[in-house]
Amino acid sequence: MIWAYVILYSMKENEELKRRVLDLANRCYQQNIYTFSGFLNAAEVSDVYTMERELDFVPWKLFGGTEGCERQMLRFGSEETLGYEEEFPISCVVIRPSAPKFAEDLSHRDFLGALMNLGIERDVLGDIIVRDAAGYVFCEDTMAAYLAEHYGMPDKRGDAAYAAWDEAARMEHRDAQNITLRFTLDMAEYFRLLMQDKDLAAVITTQGDATEADPSAPRAVFRQWGLDTLPLEQSGMQGLYVVDGGKVVYQKTGAGPLEYTLSWGGHDVTLRSAADNSSIAVDGEEQSRNRPGVNVLVYDKVLDRVIQSISFSTLHAYSGYTA
Repeated sequence: MIWAYVILYSMKENEELKRRVLDLANRCYQQNIYTFSGFLNAAEVSDVYTMERELDFVPWKLFGGTEGCERQMLRFGSEETLGYEEEFPISCVVIRPSAPKFAEDLSHRDFLGALMNLGIERDVLGDIIVRDAAGYVFCEDTMAAYLAEHYGMPDKRGDAAYAAWDEAARMEHRDAQNITLRFTLDMAEYFRLLMQDKDLAAVITTQGDATEADPSAPRAVFRQWGLDTLPLEQSGMQGLYVVDGGKVVYQKTGAGPLEYTLSWGGHDVTLRSAADNSSIAVDGEEQSRNRPGVNVLVYDKVLDRVIQSISFSTLHAYSGYTA
């Protein structure tokens, strides 16, 4: 009767989770402090949502470090009830092979296995996102400090002989700051992050008939940030836009085709917008997603490179698409 054992074991785990969650909720309510769980897996997150009625006496929120995380931390308390804001104690640790050129392709399992082999418990680790041979590990702040102390390089900050390390660390930190933007697919949130970062610039082009899908949401986003909404108002109209440090520095709309050229840190960028084509070429290399709707290319002025090409397409009801 193995199946019966599995069901009973699962029920026991579920009841234990509920006890822990209610304990956190009660401590928040009685002591007027924020309380946090460890990272919960997808099944545990689902169980928390089934407890909404039991938890209606205290505000709560789930968050994993960035939008769309499967493993999430549960926080009880809010600024409205406690009088102050306390962020989730989540950090992002970037793990790279010491010799990327000679490293094998590393998977999620490789990064997770390496961390588990250090004796680290799973509930202090959130999602691990693998991109460009690096593992972006969301974890509790205390675990991030522990990893930096015990498994990082000696701290040589300020030492002239290691000035290149300071610069590399600065660039690594800046790259990590862009993670949330790069994994955000909601257009309103994406533009909020983009426009509030003074070190980002972006070019935006439209392609085709931007009114083929319901344009009300993207139109509201354009209006909020001062972008001409004509392509989202009238069928057949196109648009080219340039934003830098949260400000619109150029825009042109009308019946296409439209074209504009600019320079990003010495790189030549050419924009074209037409009924059947959206082109964003950097030094002659095409980088636009070229999909009907709104296409965006983001440039980080600190890193001096393009960090993402994304489309908010009529084909996907204006949800972000990066493939």
